[in-house]
Amino acid sequence: ITFTGMLSISTYIISFYSVSTFATKEKKKIKGVFPRRRGKLKRIITDSMVLILVFFVSGSIVFSGSDLNYGLALLAISTGYFTFLLVNYYFLCMSRVKEKIVNIINKILFIVFSIILFFSKMIANGFVKEFFDVDIAKVPYISWSFSILFAIPFFLITSHVGCMILEGTTDLFRTRKIKVPPMIHYSIFCLSCVFFSISYISYLGSAGWLFNAVTKKVYSYDTRSSFRCNNKYWTIPELGKDARYLAETSNSYRVIYIRGNNINVEVVKCKKNEGYILFPIENANDILKKQVPKGG
Repeated sequence: ITFTGMLSISTYIISFYSVSTFATKEKKKIKGVFPRRRGKLKRIITDSMVLILVFFVSGSIVFSGSDLNYGLALLAISTGYFTFLLVNYYFLCMSRVKEKIVNIINKILFIVFSIILFFSKMIANGFVKEFFDVDIAKVPYISWSFSILFAIPFFLITSHVGCMILEGTTDLFRTRKIKVPPMIHYSIFCLSCVFFSISYISYLGSAGWLFNAVTKKVYSYDTRSSFRCNNKYWTIPELGKDARYLAETSNSYRVIYIRGNNINVEVVKCKKNEGYILFPIENANDILKKQVPKGG
């Protein structure tokens, strides 16, 4: 239902802004507002419309389960290109704003992005400690990768709100006296809303797969292919050839391995004489589930 609604909105936007009225009535206004850059603005809006349709198609593929990898690849490509268009639109708007205001906006953006990264890193550190039961310093690549993934929804919200602020700033602090045509405001607002809705829903729907996929790619850089117990190096063949080991102490390790499509982490403890023992990592919920109520 959600994606059907998004498709309807996208179709309406494309049909509405493709009529001859927009091409004739608004052309002169856009030329006055963005001299020598009218074509760039038109290209940004047109490409954004096409990307929204690509988002719809890729999102439908992901949620239908027909081809997850292909759908997510389309999502990643369209998201990257939409980000590129958003940056272009930012510089286009800033070209109409007073330099003093541009400096203030850049400082605000730097502060906002720093806050987002700080909270994302904090959330990622807590998640890594709970899931891997190791010090964060021992898994820097995994920790930073998760930080970026946790930052995605915050950046989506910021980009959407930022588009609205840019619209107001461009008119309020413009260097030229000509106002931005309402048609431009409406198009950017609609495109931003549709992009935000589809991308946010897509992120929520594929977050689990995304975290697993990223972990599979980076966990080998924080680990090694064997572990040492009692002056002898070992591997655990039953966990597969891709199993990797991370030292927690001289006699305790974490083994990270792939089972099916999921990442699993367990504790490897060296025995005093020979060999090792293997047991899973448990959190508070796992322990509570194992406790049987009295009289049960």
